[in-house]
Amino acid sequence: MRTVFRDRRGMTLIEALVAGVIGVIVAGVIGVIYLMYDTQFRESNSGFALQMRYGNVSAQIASYARGAHKILDAAETFADSCRSSAVTCSKVIFYAAAGAPFAGIGTSNDTLFECEANLVWKPYTIGADPVLVDPASSFTLNGCRNELTIDLRVKRTEGDTVFYSDPIREVFRCRN
Repeated sequence: MRTVFRDRRGMTLIEALVAGVIGVIVAGVIGVIYLMYDTQFRESNSGFALQMRYGNVSAQIASYARGAHKILDAAETFADSCRSSAVTCSKVIFYAAAGAPFAGIGTSNDTLFECEANLVWKPYTIGADPVLVDPASSFTLNGCRNELTIDLRVKRTEGDTVFYSDPIREVFRCRN
């Protein structure tokens, strides 16, 4: 009886087909594993980038709030600053004790905006990229206008994929 090692006839067509099918299956499994790890790596990098962007925005808002005497809706004036009801808005302006505005932060569509004392709004950027947010993000001011609650979801696009941070609610208080 011949053994496989002593057979010198070569490979039959069926053996070649079976070897080809097994090779395709192995290559497919390797491809799926590669794509799975590549996607996971991109998502983890995007998650980290979103956390860094939110950390930057949060630190900036905290700095503005610490220096503010009042925080008002962009539609209010300093004279209107002691209301009895809370208000939810898309843009807020930070005022110094003398009643002069010195900064602002807000959202429009899916972009975060900032302004300085001149109240000219421009996109909030980190590096050269504007910070994108979920359009449902908002700012809530308490009745005395000395406390700001933000509900913010930062988003990032990478190719055709959009990544969102977890919804974040944070409270900032003025120094007064």
